Amino acid sequence: MVFDPPHGDPQPGDYIKLKPGNSLGTSEHETFVVVDDIAPVAGHLVLNLSPAHPDHVDWAAAVSPDEVARCSRITEEGSFSWTPSPDPAADE
Repeated sequence: MVFDPPHGDPQPGDYIKLKPGNSLGTSEHETFVVVDDIAPVAGHLVLNLSPAHPDHVDWAAAVSPDEVARCSRITEEGSFSWTPSPDPAADE
């Protein structure tokens, strides 16, 4: 079976790292998870801290997709990581 790794913007359940100098002021080493249980903010990703973080249930934030440095997704086919790129169709 051939499986194409994911690409594009992160989806709910994906793990992400943000670029240095992000609007949250967090380290580029911090891992977040994209959530879908909170109404999305237009043009933003709603994040929680990773499930392993002790403050996971008490923290949420929204960031612009262009602040994402790296995405990771775990699927039945395996684990995939990619660097999101701007959607060329969005500029048309």
